[in-house]
Amino acid sequence: MDSRKYLVILLALACIAIFAAGCTTTTTVGTPAPAPTATPAAASAPVAAAKSCVDASGKGVWTGSWDTYFGDRCQDNRHHFFAATADNPDPWTGTVATEYNAQGTLTQNNCDVTGSVKIIGNIENQNCPISLTGKVDGTSVKGTWKAYCNIRTAINSESADDSGIFTINMDPTNNGFIGVFQGNAPDIAKLVASDCPTQNGNWAGKKI
Repeated sequence: MDSRKYLVILLALACIAIFAAGCTTTTTVGTPAPAPTATPAAASAPVAAAKSCVDASGKGVWTGSWDTYFGDRCQDNRHHFFAATADNPDPWTGTVATEYNAQGTLTQNNCDVTGSVKIIGNIENQNCPISLTGKVDGTSVKGTWKAYCNIRTAINSESADDSGIFTINMDPTNNGFIGVFQGNAPDIAKLVASDCPTQNGNWAGKKI
């Protein structure tokens, strides 16, 4: 038989063997293609739980109507709502010209607190409204205020102010707070630093 016929027959047998083995690629005979390796999916980053500032019932303790007193950054207005103690007898009594009585409401929506109070206890700024915007931080609220008039928030200040910052701390009963109400005027900050750096009770309130 012609050697070319033998070659054709051998090639045909080789192709049959390749197809029988499931080899339909151009891979070298006898070396099957490696199976594709699956790429493991990247692990998803854990999603942080949203911070909640309400209690188990879904209520915020800051929501409600409030009667408050604030004024000179160096005075202490706690005497309006809280009795003096042997540890803190002063400066619980006395008043100054910049003292204001203001009533209003606060509304807590999760960690956000908004509200307004209106000055009712000072002839010069009678009915002056003040808006409040803050964030809950533990048992405190820290934020900013805007008054729709000019008020004094530090005795001997050369400036009247219409905006500032506040920090109020809820008492354990959830019915009162004590904190700081301060204006933005530069001379107020200087007076506080020099005259009453540790004073923190010039804004006090009680839920009504």
